[in-house]
Amino acid sequence: MDRGKVLWEGDLENFKQKHAGKWGRYWDVDGDGIPYRTLPGNTDIDAAYFARGTGHNDFAGYSEEPAVWERAMERLKFKLENAADALPEPLENGSGKAKIGLISFGSNDPAVEEAQDLFTKINISTDYLRVRALPPHSKTRDFIEKHEKIFIIEDNRDSQMWQILVTTYPEMAAKLVKVTHCDGLSLTAKWIVSEITGLENTK
Repeated sequence: MDRGKVLWEGDLENFKQKHAGKWGRYWDVDGDGIPYRTLPGNTDIDAAYFARGTGHNDFAGYSEEPAVWERAMERLKFKLENAADALPEPLENGSGKAKIGLISFGSNDPAVEEAQDLFTKINISTDYLRVRALPPHSKTRDFIEKHEKIFIIEDNRDSQMWQILVTTYPEMAAKLVKVTHCDGLSLTAKWIVSEITGLENTK
């Protein structure tokens, strides 16, 4: 299993040799927003660190300095923004030429794929993007850009994915339509088709 930027005993010694004998849990030496870390079981005396939920500096020491806090927040923002395309890509299903796009995720997937078949039977062409990670991959933007209208299909109360996408792509928010249902049961293809065709008929 690839656990990312983990330092074991030998790795930590090499790290310290390269960086004037220092190692910091939140020290972004590579400039990618992702510091190195150690795991329990590392016997190097310098491997331990205090994982603070409050303000901390690059070396896991407590700090209330505004500049230190701001630098930490900027690093986290940078890490998230640049991690998007390193995460699993969304999966597309369809011709790629439909005017209508569907976006969903997780256990909704079988119902959405079945809904695509039902849409075909009533002569409605759809493309479907299954999101597999957040923050959204650049392919999510591409998918939204090339469709006239996008239905965000969710099995939750608050349309959380719709909120994320509207916030991430505010310039395209007008084409993002939330399709949300939450009654304790899984979504069904028939419900998805009925809901979307009903929304389309009320334009």
